[in-house]
Amino acid sequence: MDNAERIAVFDVCDTLFSVNTTVGFLRFYSRRTGDAGMSAALDRWTSRSSPAFYLGALTYRLAHWDLARTRLIATLRGHSRDRLVTSADEYAGAELSRRIVEPVHTRLQEHRERGDRVILASSSLDIVIAAIARDLAVEFVASELGFANGKCTGIIVNDLTGRKPAAISALVAPGASLHVYTDNRSDKALLQMANRCTIIVPAGSNSRRWAGEACEYLAI
Repeated sequence: MDNAERIAVFDVCDTLFSVNTTVGFLRFYSRRTGDAGMSAALDRWTSRSSPAFYLGALTYRLAHWDLARTRLIATLRGHSRDRLVTSADEYAGAELSRRIVEPVHTRLQEHRERGDRVILASSSLDIVIAAIARDLAVEFVASELGFANGKCTGIIVNDLTGRKPAAISALVAPGASLHVYTDNRSDKALLQMANRCTIIVPAGSNSRRWAGEACEYLAI
């Protein structure tokens, strides 16, 4: 194991950045474009004062289907790939720098300085995670937003939700030493692949040990 490739895998939303980057990007993009329909959809599906918010939560709980995410991504239908990619770059630079979780970014930098391979693994949109990965000079896997003839289809064509282990396995050689960082309970299968795991938890959280006693818990 001493000669095994060392790989650090980082979740992104609420791990490296204190925001859901899909929703954050859509808010940024709707402001930049003045898209009233997208803005209204964001209010409908993310506001706790909206019945749609609770419908989305119930659907996710009962059917494990993120209805809100599906409806929000659908608002991108017809928008040009070039504009979306450019906006994702601007979002990563202009907005996310204010939402950095410093202790986790410090860990990422320490891995890079040791010569470890660093991979971001996120269910968020690939155009956003690609921009973040370029800024950090690391690799990534993410959910692929669909395009046809240079226009967004408003559909995820390769959803990484629940499929991070397969995506990481496809990138790394057998026997690699994995250190996984995440705040996400849905990453339990990914944690089972890890030699080490660090769970990101809000300071004062009442659910600090959800991944077991063998994990490190990093309060932010």
